[in-house]
Amino acid sequence: MLAAGNPIMHKFGGLRAHVTDRTCRQQFDLIRVIDRVEKRIERWPRLMTARTAAAYCDERSPYSFRRAVGRLWPHPVRVPGKGARWLKEDLDLAIDQLTFKNVRDAADVL
Repeated sequence: MLAAGNPIMHKFGGLRAHVTDRTCRQQFDLIRVIDRVEKRIERWPRLMTARTAAAYCDERSPYSFRRAVGRLWPHPVRVPGKGARWLKEDLDLAIDQLTFKNVRDAADVL
C-alpha cells in the first residue's frame, strides 16, 4: 500500500500524471461497483414480470414493453396466482430475430 500523499509518476499516452493513494482507492472502488453491476446483469430471472422484461429488453417502460407485445416481443405465459410472465429464452429469441432478420437458416450464413 502506498503512503498517503506519496505520488507515483507513470506514463500514459506520452503524458505524465500523478497517481496518489487516493486515486488508486477510487479506481478500485469503481472496479468493485462495475463487478457488482455485471453480476446483477448476469442473474436475470428465467420468468420475468413486465417491469423486469422491459428492463431486460431496454424498453423505456413496462407500458411501452406491453404495447410492443405480439409485434416486437413475445406473448407472456400465464402463471396461476402470479399473472403474466415472460420467459427469458423467448425474449432472447425475439432479440435474435431482430438482429438476424434476413437469416433463415445456417445455410444463408454460409
